[in-house]
Amino acid sequence: MKSVAATRLVAGREIKERLDGPLLKILPGLSALIVVALIVIPALLAGRPTNVAMVGPAAEALGPGINATAKALGVPQ
Repeated sequence: MKSVAATRLVAGREIKERLDGPLLKILPGLSALIVVALIVIPALLAGRPTNVAMVGPAAEALGPGINATAKALGVPQ
């Protein structure tokens, strides 16, 4: 058997083994669970209030504007 034919045989067998392996059966399900979690978890947390804190000199300048915007949107402070 020539070396090219032997290489093709081994490569073909490796590809077949990888495609029949358990990892190929597990990863799609795991990926689907991750996608669902990325959609559901933020939706569940959306009802919670978010606290915003700023420090430094820019906080003094931006604070009143942020408070006015929150008040206009009806966000509890």
